[in-house]
Amino acid sequence: MGGGFGQNDGIRPSEIKGMMRYWFRAAAGSVVGNDIKALKSLEEKIFGSQERKSPFRMVINNRGLKYLNDKSPEFQFSNKMNGLIYLGIGNVLFKYDKNTRSFKFNDEKINIIAPNSTFKIRFLFNPSLNLEIKKLITLSFYLATALGSFGLRARRGFGSWQIEDIITNVESLRENLEKLKLKNYDLNNIKANIDKAEKILRNLSKTLDIRIQNSLKNSTKLDFTNFINYELEQIKTNKTEWKELLEDLGAYYRYFRVNPEAKQLEPDDFDIYLKDKNGNYLRDKNGKKIKKHTKDYDEILNRNKREKELYNPIFGLNIIYKKDISVNLKSNNETLRRASPLFISIKEINKNLAINLFVSISTNFKSDKQEVKVEFKKSKFPVKVENLKDYKTIIDFIEKLDRVLERKNGN
Repeated sequence: MGGGFGQNDGIRPSEIKGMMRYWFRAAAGSVVGNDIKALKSLEEKIFGSQERKSPFRMVINNRGLKYLNDKSPEFQFSNKMNGLIYLGIGNVLFKYDKNTRSFKFNDEKINIIAPNSTFKIRFLFNPSLNLEIKKLITLSFYLATALGSFGLRARRGFGSWQIEDIITNVESLRENLEKLKLKNYDLNNIKANIDKAEKILRNLSKTLDIRIQNSLKNSTKLDFTNFINYELEQIKTNKTEWKELLEDLGAYYRYFRVNPEAKQLEPDDFDIYLKDKNGNYLRDKNGKKIKKHTKDYDEILNRNKREKELYNPIFGLNIIYKKDISVNLKSNNETLRRASPLFISIKEINKNLAINLFVSISTNFKSDKQEVKVEFKKSKFPVKVENLKDYKTIIDFIEKLDRVLERKNGN
């Protein structure tokens, strides 16, 4: 969450507001659809614009933050923690420079906030701001913590926050915040607060004479994350240690990416070679071990022989394979990025850890002007991908993960 000029100054209001805007739009889009003018009008009332000052500001007290160093117990990882490392894309989150005794990301010095750190946020409201908009602001913050995360690898469980305590000397606001249960991250309360945010936005739209899209539910796909039609699953575990939970999660996630058609998930062994049911390595006719590929990669290597759908692009693009092969999102020959539509956030509920998994099914994965292409750099030619597996692939992963963790936890 460092600054725009490479500085690292801990938790920053601008980063938090950015995530609040993201989830505010998810709720507002469910009310006004792809009407960008209406969306901007609603957003301006909450977050301001170049012409209008925001009706609230935030002050951060970072004194409770702790930072990792090479002696921190949280930094001590087993060499076998491949699942956690996979979720973090190699050691990118934990790259330590022994010469400067600091962490680095893309060769820039960064600070990594230690688990169980605390900090305080003060919301300062314009005195004339009505109660409903104050509730909408706090709900935007709640949803940002409940469904998303902050900083690096935020969609894969890292940077998960939750509200520990709320203090206010405004009696009417206190009563309303208590009704919203902003410290409660149970599944039903999260869904209830999504509905409450949408209800406030509908009333606000009527006040501003903004047209409400009544026929959106289950019928429309927007160009941004929204709550029109979504899948939200909460998997409660008996784990209390975040490293163990992310290790399990990463191992199951990797297994699904390699074996999307398997009936149930198993923890991936992260071996690069194939084995039989007895654990023996499979070998070719020359006696060499056979390398293990994802189903998509095998499909790409054999594209001249068959044409099937690819699974992995729906989890986000670009995908870089070995041998200079990549799957890219293209628009007018420009390479684009598509962030994963799957959000994973870790929460502590009743002293045990839970996993929140969210995906907006009613979001366009790509626009009509964009194409997914497999590019073979050595051969210098792209191959257009005609068929992509849709959001059902992600839902399938969520359902399989739920079943395997439920079985493992004995629930």
